[in-house]
Amino acid sequence: MRICTAIVVCAVSATLSLKTASAGYAEYLQLNGLDNDAVLEDNGNPSDNIVQLRSTNGTFATIQFEMPTDVLAISLGAGNDNLQVEGLELGTLTAELMVFGQSGDDSVNVRGLDTLGSVYSDDLQGDNSFATQYGLISGDVHVTDGSGNQSVILRGEFGGNVYVQSSDGDSTVSVGQATISGLAAYVRGSVLIDNAGYGNDDVTISGFVDGDVYVDSGHGDFDLSSIFSNVGSLYTNVDSGTSTVFLGDFSSSGETNLQCAEGETNLQIYFSYLDGGLNVKNGLGFDQARIEGAHIPQVNIDNGGGGSSTILRDRFRSLNLPSVQVTNAFGSDTFELELGDRETATVGSFSASNGSGNSSMMISGSSPMNNVTLGSRNGLDVLSLNGVNIDSNLIAFFDNGGGDVDISDSNIGGNIDINLRRSTDYVSIFDSTVGGTTNISTGAGDDSVTVSNNVFASDFVANGGIGGYDIFATTNDSSFGGIEYVTQFEFVYEY
Repeated sequence: MRICTAIVVCAVSATLSLKTASAGYAEYLQLNGLDNDAVLEDNGNPSDNIVQLRSTNGTFATIQFEMPTDVLAISLGAGNDNLQVEGLELGTLTAELMVFGQSGDDSVNVRGLDTLGSVYSDDLQGDNSFATQYGLISGDVHVTDGSGNQSVILRGEFGGNVYVQSSDGDSTVSVGQATISGLAAYVRGSVLIDNAGYGNDDVTISGFVDGDVYVDSGHGDFDLSSIFSNVGSLYTNVDSGTSTVFLGDFSSSGETNLQCAEGETNLQIYFSYLDGGLNVKNGLGFDQARIEGAHIPQVNIDNGGGGSSTILRDRFRSLNLPSVQVTNAFGSDTFELELGDRETATVGSFSASNGSGNSSMMISGSSPMNNVTLGSRNGLDVLSLNGVNIDSNLIAFFDNGGGDVDISDSNIGGNIDINLRRSTDYVSIFDSTVGGTTNISTGAGDDSVTVSNNVFASDFVANGGIGGYDIFATTNDSSFGGIEYVTQFEFVYEY
């Protein structure tokens, strides 16, 4: 294919001479090594199809050329350069726009540009920034940076995919603006952010992404904030560093997968809809997860070692989590479930498996649950239910280190199965109703079981286990629909 080009190079002089050339297909422009402040704009006569690259700080003479139809490539040179593209003056650009930087800190600002093709910004090194405002870029957007800090701000409409890549250095990427009055973004394709080197990364998504969002943050602290947004699937990966993810008024039609191999994590989800479920995979480090007023059909959290905090709360908007499963390795783990008082379930099935370390689970609120399962290994473990309605079963298994189970003013439609194997354990059931069988086994150690003013619709079995001094206490005002069997307690008394 025949390509007419106009290449303007200044190797000696500090300025570029005036150049006017006709380009049927492509235009390539090379600036000098000075610190150039340049603007790409119309030449002042909209009818002649001539545009110009003009210096605003006098480092080169104005370059005029016919608007290309294939490629418009601008190389900014080795200095600290600023390029502003006045898209409102250029009309619809049919050519691919390519901007290349070398060494130096470079800035590219694209304002109100409409294109039929793609836009590329490629910078080798330095602290670089790229921004779009308004406009419709019908093709893809590619932003590639080498070492150095990176800033990317994308506002407007994008017909293809958005690719952002950098190596070492801090990176800030904003797709839209996270305020009610801010300029949002509409991406008809996917957003792929690859900052797999070393440096802190800050990503903001505010707007609509028809495709998926992929973020690879590499090594360094990672912060993702998405407010008033709608995406396909969301995938994030952090190799090491503190990871913070905030989703507010956020919706995802696909999966939401968050991974951090090593480092502390802080996940907050408010008033959001994650239709494809939530999967969290964390490595070593203390992990926090708070979900309030969100609708998520399946929640799977694997926290690894280092301790964790999980908070599920019905607040303002209804919480709807049909299935929640949390797995922890070693470290102290806490769970707070505030279910509210709605007639429909806010949390359906909840299962937690903890490794060594202390654990605490507090459940309150009358909104019905389906079932609750809690398993822990070594450490002091606490389970507390206050005013809770569980349609099916409650299962608690504590291996070693002591356990404390407190059930009050609650309704369990199915079975209660409590197995506390070693050390000193305490179990109390007050003012509650159990529709199925109740099995309590406290294992070895000095243990205490207390029941008062309950309705046990089926069998009740309490076993103090072998070893230790075990106490069974009752106010003798509970009713039993089946057998009442209490065994291997050294002391049984009414109070």
